[in-house]
Amino acid sequence: MGQRTISPTLVFTTYFDAALPDAAVERFLQHIVDIHPWEVPVIELTGPVSVSSTALPALLESDGRIMIEATTAGLWDGLQALLAGRSFTDLTHAFHPGQPHFPAFPDEIREAVFDLEKGDGFTAHRYSIIGQWGTHVDPPSHFIRGGRTLDQIPVEDMVLPLVILDITARVTVNTDATPTMEDIQAWERRNGAIAPGSFVALRTGWSHRWPDADAMAKQGR
Repeated sequence: MGQRTISPTLVFTTYFDAALPDAAVERFLQHIVDIHPWEVPVIELTGPVSVSSTALPALLESDGRIMIEATTAGLWDGLQALLAGRSFTDLTHAFHPGQPHFPAFPDEIREAVFDLEKGDGFTAHRYSIIGQWGTHVDPPSHFIRGGRTLDQIPVEDMVLPLVILDITARVTVNTDATPTMEDIQAWERRNGAIAPGSFVALRTGWSHRWPDADAMAKQGR
């Protein structure tokens, strides 16, 4: 009471051409994150705005600020329309001690550091697992000395058009089945040519064996 407090808040507003590629916008936002003095900046993106040079004087505030109203809905509204009617597939499995894994790796170890059931205010666990466990992104450094590590792969390289080659039917007959050129050609006959830079994934149906360790390791019928 009786004291003056100044909030150390900086509001930085900038505009860029809507025709810029997404990668350029991502790099710009990353620069803001890199120079931000706090842990997590709040970044708000709005849709395109219409700027008329003849209207600017009327919008000029007394302190020199220019107030421009967005003429379209926000970014999330546009994303909602894009996602409407899409299907989503969860490819995850819950980790647990004793789960199937490469036999050269040790088993998972987990410890409850804080536990609601024991009267703590929240629950938190410490996990000890191999970094290559489960479905993950294998950076070049995993197999190539001096190759790029995961943190050196830009985020725009992680969002790609998806192509799924489904050989589940053949795997039920031969567990050693592998994709063939015919699988690729059949996909393209149904969907068109695979776009350059696409991520091609293989569906084998093997996940239905999870978490039965014997079934996961079984070869042949």
